Amino acid sequence: MRNHLVPAMLKPGAVWLLPLALVAGSASAVVAQTKVVRPECTCQNLESLQQEYQNAVYLEGYMTRLAEHLRAVETRQRGLNTSTNADPDQGVAVGSASAKARDAYKDANLKLPFPQPKDYKGPAEVSMTKGECTQPQDQLEAMQKGSPCQAIAEAALGHELAHTEICRALGADAYWTRLPSQLSLEEARIYKQQAARLKDELRRVMDVSDLRLVVEFRTTIGDGTGTVTDEITYDSGDLKLASQGGDRWTMTGTGETVSMMVMESRRSNSEGVCTSDPTRQDFSVSLRTDGLTADVELTGHPSRDVLLTCSAGLSLPYAGGEFGDRRVERLPVAMGDTPFPTENDWLLSAIMGAAASGGASMATVQSTILRLTCEGH
Repeated sequence: MRNHLVPAMLKPGAVWLLPLALVAGSASAVVAQTKVVRPECTCQNLESLQQEYQNAVYLEGYMTRLAEHLRAVETRQRGLNTSTNADPDQGVAVGSASAKARDAYKDANLKLPFPQPKDYKGPAEVSMTKGECTQPQDQLEAMQKGSPCQAIAEAALGHELAHTEICRALGADAYWTRLPSQLSLEEARIYKQQAARLKDELRRVMDVSDLRLVVEFRTTIGDGTGTVTDEITYDSGDLKLASQGGDRWTMTGTGETVSMMVMESRRSNSEGVCTSDPTRQDFSVSLRTDGLTADVELTGHPSRDVLLTCSAGLSLPYAGGEFGDRRVERLPVAMGDTPFPTENDWLLSAIMGAAASGGASMATVQSTILRLTCEGH
């Protein structure tokens, strides 16, 4: 059963039981039985990993809610079958009533976040004939070959092969005669394990990729008599895994701000150019993420006060002030460049305020981005 489509558990003759105890040891069984190796996941597969993970999380919750609903249906049916009061549902087998309720619940409530995850090209499901404990090897191999990378293939195939293992452990008769509520609860537990495996891979991929915060900023303020151009660049360096706990982890880096300023005067009696030497100061970044979004915090107070050297031989101090701590929440994690919201850019807001207060015009080019690239892959 593929976790990204309508679960095969809801279709006649398909399997949907997964044993919690078997999942942890299923990875070696996947490789041994399918004998298919896919490429290692990289940040090129980040979106696929994110979608598979979100589907697994969704299905864990869905199966948990379904199990609770079916337990109530089964309890009610047992009561009806032992009651002396007449009821049109009296005498219906508990399992049949539960199965009917399961299908109705699916039709009303199952809405996967990603019905077709990015780059998956394998079969929609792997079958297991009712009353038996076998799955077609060609379907298992096709599922792995259709997965975009190895960790996704192993998570899905480990899920499938667990069906076979628990069926053989219990025996086919016992395996196929359990109530739908019991099967749903076990399914929920296994989806939780599958989601955890995919989350681990998200963390590994982000750690081995090149992830950095990059600032490129240039603004020119003019009033007709001259211009002041302020340039600032910042690169956090590759953020590295610093700590992890729960379903989130922290990545940190320390980079350097580089500030420069150029003043040009167009007054007839004082034409000339003044420039500053580059000013370099440390700045730190902390990124807290679950692999889907990130809270980014910038820490430090680099000063933008510079000394301008002019063509006429003069030296002019310029008090540009400082920019300090900044936090942006729920920034999407994606391959490539993810821009910060403009309204959250601490540099732009500070300089716009200064220009407006002096009645000057301003032209700006600014970019604050979270950059994720597959360096080393």
